[in-house]
Amino acid sequence: MKKNYPFKLIFVIIFLSFICSNAKSQPAALDTALAPFYHGVASGDPTNNKVTLWTRVTTTSGGNVSVTWRVATDTNFTNIVKSGNIKAKPAEDYTVKVNVTGLVANTWYYYQFKALNKYSLTGRTKTLPTGATADSVRMAVMSCTNFQSGYFNAYEGLALRNDVDVIIYLGDYIYEYGKFGFGYDSSVHRVHDPVTEAISLSDYQTRLSQYKLDAQTRFLHQQYPFICVWDDHEVADNSYKDGAENHDPSTEGNWYDRLYAAKKAYFQWMPVRKPDPAGDSLRIYRNFTFGKLIKLEMLDTRLQGRTIQLATSDPNFNDTSRTMMGIEQRSWLFNDLNNSTTTWNILGQQVMVAPLSVFGVAVNNDQWDGYPAEKNRLYSNMQSNVNKNIVVLTGDIHSSWANDLPLSGYSAFNRTASAGVEFVTPSITSPNDFTSLNPGLIQLFNSHVRYVDLTYHGFNIIDVNKNRIQSDWYGVSTITSLTYTTDYKDSWKVNDGEKFLRHVTTPTSRPANKKVPFAPSTPMPFPGPRLESGTSDNNLIVLGIYPNPVFDGADVQFYLNSKSDIQISVIDATGKIVLSKDENGVDEGLHVEKIDMTSLSKGIYILNIRTGNSEYSRKLIKN
Repeated sequence: MKKNYPFKLIFVIIFLSFICSNAKSQPAALDTALAPFYHGVASGDPTNNKVTLWTRVTTTSGGNVSVTWRVATDTNFTNIVKSGNIKAKPAEDYTVKVNVTGLVANTWYYYQFKALNKYSLTGRTKTLPTGATADSVRMAVMSCTNFQSGYFNAYEGLALRNDVDVIIYLGDYIYEYGKFGFGYDSSVHRVHDPVTEAISLSDYQTRLSQYKLDAQTRFLHQQYPFICVWDDHEVADNSYKDGAENHDPSTEGNWYDRLYAAKKAYFQWMPVRKPDPAGDSLRIYRNFTFGKLIKLEMLDTRLQGRTIQLATSDPNFNDTSRTMMGIEQRSWLFNDLNNSTTTWNILGQQVMVAPLSVFGVAVNNDQWDGYPAEKNRLYSNMQSNVNKNIVVLTGDIHSSWANDLPLSGYSAFNRTASAGVEFVTPSITSPNDFTSLNPGLIQLFNSHVRYVDLTYHGFNIIDVNKNRIQSDWYGVSTITSLTYTTDYKDSWKVNDGEKFLRHVTTPTSRPANKKVPFAPSTPMPFPGPRLESGTSDNNLIVLGIYPNPVFDGADVQFYLNSKSDIQISVIDATGKIVLSKDENGVDEGLHVEKIDMTSLSKGIYILNIRTGNSEYSRKLIKN
């Protein structure tokens, strides 16, 4: 979504920066009992016989760390079906990803890592069904999680339901803005690390580390496998393949360097199986098959092939060479749809496909409305695959929508003139952008919009069987307090063979069907407190140094269990202290401290951090 900053808002941000500079933010949810796996565990990209497992090891060694992993069918790990060893490496920011193969379809598994003589949390994951066993699937759909906007109550609310098979995440898992930037809510005062906007590899690694330390995030990843794609804020607002609205080359450097850094950090920190086609090792578009029931196409309408956004008045606006997906991805998608034999074909993608205008003027040229030629190609393919039951899942717009995809002749009296349907999920916390619009006015000018709510935060449950797909919308009562409720909002469905939506008055539930195994009845325990830290003999926990080797300086991400004074020093090869820095009264919680090494020559140094009885040392190499 495009973020405009009016002149008055700039003064508000400056004022908030001033009054909040000494305010105590909510401490990150780091549970010291989880050492060295502070960031928890995650799984993703399941197929009918494999799944990707993820974790991150926090270490003081500076070298490779040996990690073992195991997969079992029970929480006590008495029936271990797969196991192995892997190294957590500095080059991968000590993140670990394991592609476990040879699993049984449509089956729940438990997994665990071990490093430095300690076990991680126990995670739970599930393989996809195959063949005719796939007669019902439940997906949760989410997008747009801004740490500075509030608590991730929708994550926790979904995890506690315990009734879905997989989570589809449609992008904006993190936000790039710096401290007090877009979405900041002073009533919660959760601020970004690093405090500056994310631009470099180390910035994105630090930001992803912060989001993964959130206990509600850890809890949800612990419960279910994720299938993810990125949107713009994993890099920069309103991005496209050659730049972004929120990127200024004169002050923020080369766009392609920033893009590569953001993608690399994403593949390190997310449970996404990294594809490796020739010439494009950071491609994210891919597909998943749920037996004969669903083919899920996860698209990249943001970074793979999108050309620059243009105003409708631009003479090149209707240029047929302008694209959302790029030629290669578009050909791949259309070939997949043309050859699909599943009952349903679902497109998981970033921005709204259905048109949206008021008084005949398009509201948002960042969505498919802004690329008319590409949209016409998509609609044409959908029409040529009229029997393929195509359903679109969308994020980005921070609000809830159920849309028909209108063709020529569509009206409130002729809803059959529709290419398919679209379900749009609300944000987890990101601000609702269109609250100034009237939903009644939207529907007056856009009769294909069957449901719209611009106010709440939450998620969708997509329930699929052979006869219909139904979307249920759920919202959380608040994101500014950890005391909340999760409330049912509305439901819409599309029947097999139809291309338009029908209203439903009751939400779905998991059917009691032996072919569709329930998740174990009790979710894994919530991994530690959501705000307060755990207990530890050491007050100081250093989570990462970015980058290392160092060029001009390094960001040290660390956690304090209690308010403390800290002393930081950099020592050269002769034992001489060449840099020192003291900070008094540093609050409990997560922090990033910048170490400026521009004045030092190339060589090997020791970074030393001391607070009370806790001390940390790590070798730094300056290039």
